Order: sequence, then C-alpha cells, then structure tokens
Amino acid sequence: MQELLWMSEEYGFSSMQDCVKFANRFGWNISVDHGDGKHIHVFAGDQAVFYTDNMDAVEAFLYGMGLAYSVIPDEWAESFAKSFGFNDDDLREWGYNKAPDTNPTE
Repeated sequence: MQELLWMSEEYGFSSMQDCVKFANRFGWNISVDHGDGKHIHVFAGDQAVFYTDNMDAVEAFLYGMGLAYSVIPDEWAESFAKSFGFNDDDLREWGYNKAPDTNPTE
C-alpha cells in the first residue's frame, strides 16, 4: 500500500501529469508506455529509465521525480532551461507562465 501525501492541488499535484510536468521543466521529456500489457515503461525521451509490472510503482517513481523538482524555485528552473537554449515558447509549454512575452504590447 502507498499513500502519496502531497498529492493534492494545494501542493500543485492534482494528477500524475502534474508530477511529469515538474520533471519535464528540466528537459526530461517523460512519457509512460504500457507496452505489451505486462510491463509499464517510463521513458526520458527515447531512453527507458524505469520499468515495472505495477502501476503503483510507476506512480511512486513519477511522484518522487515531481516532488523533487517541485521545490526548485521557478527562477532557477527557468534559468536552467534557458542555459540549454530552450526558448520562451518551450518554457510556456512546460508551465513557466512567467516567461517574458515575445510580443509585448505597451
């Protein structure tokens, strides 16, 4: 049995997708594939990083990643992404709502 204690809107985790969003802000490109029906694979881009036959284990893995990255201040995460050449549109897609508008109106 497991209980994901911070899995709530209050902490920014209303779904597993929220956990993935926090990790993806650092370029992980996380995806989950149920593959052959026996095993569940978690990919970072095209590389498998975790597999199991238990969805609870997948949730715990993703929750752990999301939780770890969720405590990093937005400014640091944004700076990290920009240092790797990601543009403002990429940042918005990953949840950086504070990214400067590329077409500001005055």
